[in-house]
Amino acid sequence: MISPSEYPAFRDIDLQAGKFLGRLCKSPQHASLISLAGACVSRAASEGHICLPLDMLQEQLSILSGGEKYTKSRLQEALLLTGVVTSPGNAAPLILDSQDNLYMYRYYCYERVIARQLLERCQHSESFDVQAIHSILESLFSGYGGMATPDLQLSAAALSLISPLLVVSGGPGTGKTYTAARILAAHIALAERPLRIQLAAPTGKAAARLKESMLSALSGLDETVSRHFPDDVRTIHRLLGFRPGSGQFTHNRDNLLHLDLVLVDEASMIDIPLMAALLEALPPSCRLVLFGDRHQLASVEAGNLFGDICGAATGGWSTDRCRQMKLLTGYMFSPNVNASPMDDSLIELQKSFRFREESGISKVARAIQSGKEETLTACLASRHEDFFHYGGCCPEEDQDWLKRFVEKEYRPVLAAGSAKEALQHFEKSRILCAVHHGNLGVHALNSQVERILAIQNRSGGQHYQGQPVIILKNDYDQELFNGDTGILWPDASGRLQGWFPAADGSLRRLSPHLLPLHQTAYALTVHKSQGSEFSQVLLALPERDSPVLSRELLYTGITRCKRELTIFAPTQLLLQTMKRRIKRYSGLRQALHLYPKISVC
Repeated sequence: MISPSEYPAFRDIDLQAGKFLGRLCKSPQHASLISLAGACVSRAASEGHICLPLDMLQEQLSILSGGEKYTKSRLQEALLLTGVVTSPGNAAPLILDSQDNLYMYRYYCYERVIARQLLERCQHSESFDVQAIHSILESLFSGYGGMATPDLQLSAAALSLISPLLVVSGGPGTGKTYTAARILAAHIALAERPLRIQLAAPTGKAAARLKESMLSALSGLDETVSRHFPDDVRTIHRLLGFRPGSGQFTHNRDNLLHLDLVLVDEASMIDIPLMAALLEALPPSCRLVLFGDRHQLASVEAGNLFGDICGAATGGWSTDRCRQMKLLTGYMFSPNVNASPMDDSLIELQKSFRFREESGISKVARAIQSGKEETLTACLASRHEDFFHYGGCCPEEDQDWLKRFVEKEYRPVLAAGSAKEALQHFEKSRILCAVHHGNLGVHALNSQVERILAIQNRSGGQHYQGQPVIILKNDYDQELFNGDTGILWPDASGRLQGWFPAADGSLRRLSPHLLPLHQTAYALTVHKSQGSEFSQVLLALPERDSPVLSRELLYTGITRCKRELTIFAPTQLLLQTMKRRIKRYSGLRQALHLYPKISVC
């Protein structure tokens, strides 16, 4: 059996998983092998992988077993002899699929449920009324019929009317909210009866922002359409009826949601188990629209779901889909002869409406996305009105970077006249970090901000007026969830309270002593900032390279900013970070191509 002293690279939970599988092994001579393989699969899941390719397992086993070599065929045979590993279509703790990926059983099932559900929606064809759709698109898009270059927002709305599944990817400022509102308006206008529509997002923060942006997007819509707009935005957990005690959902394959259309924002934040649960709870007749940015960080949990869904497409619609879209929009699209069903349900918004062509924020985001060193270097060396880079090479210039930001952005929070005013000031700006610890981590920068603001008596962790806080753990009783932010401020009687935005736009209060696990929120990790946008962002990378640094993290941090971005990081570290891509192993892309040949749970 394996022990922590022999294999210090594993977490205790990985070792325990390996030992458990070793005890289940039906072949004593392979018990050690399956214990190590189980520990490797468990560790892979903790690192964000849905499965572990067999060639990767071969390498790891060779190192862990002191150089003993396994050929792929010998390893396959040995694993299947243990009784702990089986092929698709059977049940066992581990599944070895036809692509030589080793899965935990539950992750294999999640992945196959997602592939089956998505493709069944993709492949479902419906008849449509060309003239009715023409009329609706003309009323919603002022440029309808008058543009030589395809209007991708209009095209997305048209595609949503003929495809039960629509996946829309787009970067910052590409008009995702505008497009989402027009999609809903098109469906409402085309329907012969009132539709049951639900808006959803992975987190409370993202749900609140979706509601706010949807309300602002109603302007310009016909009143007969806008009055039927959904005014309820829910987290996916709330939509499905999460039961905290059991970890199960009220709505599932046996108790479907009664909905005609579900639109989900920030889909890149959705993990594999949650997407599987959502898809199984939707009736076959329900349309699904997913919005996200394929280039952002994936979910904190295992998998890169939205990236895999978008990556399953090979680029461009099929000949039939191009013909349909020309009928509806008048635009000519080049067909993709190798198009998969996912291709025909995907569209990527590319034009940015938020930033001017000369915007530094836009340029640095595109440079990071391109991965080209010379492009990023030129961008960092140029002067911009909305982007500033401090690389630590000019100490006199760099030493006050934090103080300037804090005095400008956070001092007004403390000077506010009410909790509402303080929270409004605070939500405009944020310091974003890649890591928690170190001189440029969340904890150190929160402390530095408090010193600059001359916050007194903070050594004991006391609460104080004007303190921004972020919730770190879900509390269903208090209806406060991981990622929610609020402000501590006195009530009318002078007692300090925690004030948090409510669904109706008001503030609700709670005693600081009743708050779930939380921390000061002047500085957050980039991961915690997902689903949020700020007018001003200061992005601080650690002084030295770290495994968490990646192109996706850098891009996500930069694209949280709408107006003024400051990056504090050495140029060489930025270049290194841009070159490092997050690689998460999964079989979803292949499954979306191979279905219906794949086995499902």
